[in-house]
Amino acid sequence: MKNILKSVSCLPLMTCLLCLSMLAVGPSWAATWDLAADFSYAANPNGPWAYGGVSVDGLGNPSISVFTLVQSGIWPGDFGPGQNQWSSGSHMGMMKGAGGAITVDLPAGRCAGHALTGCSWTAPKNASVKIVGASWKLRNNDAAYISVWVKGVKIINNYQVPNQSGTYNSTTPCTFEQMVADQGGNPTLALQHIDVTAGDKVYVQVAGNDFTGLDLRISEQPNSWSLAGDFSYAANPNGPWTYGGV
Repeated sequence: MKNILKSVSCLPLMTCLLCLSMLAVGPSWAATWDLAADFSYAANPNGPWAYGGVSVDGLGNPSISVFTLVQSGIWPGDFGPGQNQWSSGSHMGMMKGAGGAITVDLPAGRCAGHALTGCSWTAPKNASVKIVGASWKLRNNDAAYISVWVKGVKIINNYQVPNQSGTYNSTTPCTFEQMVADQGGNPTLALQHIDVTAGDKVYVQVAGNDFTGLDLRISEQPNSWSLAGDFSYAANPNGPWTYGGV
């Protein structure tokens, strides 16, 4: 009987601790936007995404010229049958791998394009976001370069994508984190906890003259709450926290 009473008396404390642990990780409904998972040949722009040629004006401001044509069955000797791409009518375009690649490194479900190409993401709401991206060469015919702008600030500047090799390929692509660090930037500051308002844009440009793979995922970073980090002697309750006897 004593053990049963002891177990029952602990239930409120256990419930409270469970609630605190749920608060500590923040909301679970944070949104994620993924270039490959969201990719569509039905519309361009497609939700927050647009596929097209990214260029820069004389003041360094990026913009995108949206591709308007879907080409079917492109270069079957390289990509296998059934590979489509968004294009402006030339070899430049943006595609999602169909899974039949023969001479190029493009797995099914991954995005790639031939320079000059790229994409843009327009923030659909106010949020704090994290950017995760990477790139790799599909082959080694010519050079390819990545540039990235976030809210008009260029965080990756014409970074040359490493040649296709055992080190850099679709399995181990060159990450945006590495690109920022190699150019002397701080990957955490450049790619995490970016406050965007609805309408802010992220641009990724693939320049050069070759087929290049592109991974891009933008995720909302929810707030988190820390008992120690948020602790205050000035107020109780203190925001979401209350200190007292449970």
